[in-house]
Amino acid sequence: MSSSDERIKQILERKQQEAIAAAAAARTKANAIEKNKAEQEKIAQLHEKWTKDTYLIAAAIKSLQEKLSSENVQFSFQAEAGNPGSTVGIGKFNGRGSKRSGTMALNVFETGLVSVYIDQNPATRSFRLMDADQETYADVLLDFAEQLI
Repeated sequence: MSSSDERIKQILERKQQEAIAAAAAARTKANAIEKNKAEQEKIAQLHEKWTKDTYLIAAAIKSLQEKLSSENVQFSFQAEAGNPGSTVGIGKFNGRGSKRSGTMALNVFETGLVSVYIDQNPATRSFRLMDADQETYADVLLDFAEQLI
């Protein structure tokens, strides 16, 4: 083989390796875009569920305040936006009962996990947002009410 044939062979092999590397980089980029898109869709679903659940929370509050009226249980609730990159939303509660007042927070993480914090103590309970219903929130509120009465 002549030296020019050898160079041509090397150039073609190099170009083939570059094409393989470019295809691999394109696949990696496409996979990252798809993964990001899937994560954003999941976060959007969590936002939608959290927004709907604020109505379930309001109904649970109303029901428990009526049932625990003899203990002067009162709750206020405020839903706030979360911190992008970590939380979808935050539910802040103030409560008052026959013994004391207190606070509770529900942190809705982008993983779909909801952590419950009573009086800023470490998480006392966790549950999956997508599995939550009015009974879930009533149970959480009862945990809080027990601290107040």
